[in-house]
Amino acid sequence: MPIPILVDCTWPCPGGNDHACVLNETALSCQPKQNSQWIWSDPQLSPQYDGEPARLHQPCITIPLHHLPRAKLTNTTATTTVNWPPNDPAHPMDRYLSDCNESTFCEEGSCVPKRSSGSPCVSTHQCQDGLCHEEACQSLPTPPPTQHQKKEPENKNGGEGDNPWSTQPAFTTPHIVGVVVAVVVLLSAIAIFFYCYRRRKQRVTTDQKSQTEEDLPIEAPSLILPMSHLPTPSVQQQQLQFQLQRHHPPSSPSGPPPYSP
Repeated sequence: MPIPILVDCTWPCPGGNDHACVLNETALSCQPKQNSQWIWSDPQLSPQYDGEPARLHQPCITIPLHHLPRAKLTNTTATTTVNWPPNDPAHPMDRYLSDCNESTFCEEGSCVPKRSSGSPCVSTHQCQDGLCHEEACQSLPTPPPTQHQKKEPENKNGGEGDNPWSTQPAFTTPHIVGVVVAVVVLLSAIAIFFYCYRRRKQRVTTDQKSQTEEDLPIEAPSLILPMSHLPTPSVQQQQLQFQLQRHHPPSSPSGPPPYSP
């Protein structure tokens, strides 16, 4: 049953972060921090060992259990009235509170494995999880999720709750670099394709033009004389008279017949 006691501690201690309320074999008081001490950082919780924890099968030390004086009617600015021992169900202040790590507890001066659910116990420090209730280790029921915990999946999945298909991938620097490289390669491939297609099209067009020129007929030279070489009407008349004279020569002139008596 907790009782009010007067301790030479304040929270925080006057010395600042280098001082703390230290529990030793004789009293509780604000002292400089050192290694391997029992530090009482919160008057609502049990003191905790500040130092290297003991491991399985290593020697262990338990918290000093002594009766501190009851609180006086008055106290000073350097003292505080607190309830002793603290009411801390998760870490009760009993003879099993020790410097052993989280997976062991102190029994007969040595750290031993904690007990599973359903095993007999006399202290919560002996149980692997849960509390020691009715001399047996019992797991604590899982508390219902709070409103904040319910909203976290919605925020992560874009408001779709626990839908596994709506999860958004987390893009990192390698993903971004890979996307950029893929885009550059794709654009390069497209540019090469269009360049080859254009070259091929130009070559086909050139071949067709050459074939068309070879198939065209050779044009005969024009026999039409220009207008300047055509004979004029006077020349044509002279040529006609010349042809008539050549075909019908003129007859020799004949005189009157000779006179005969």
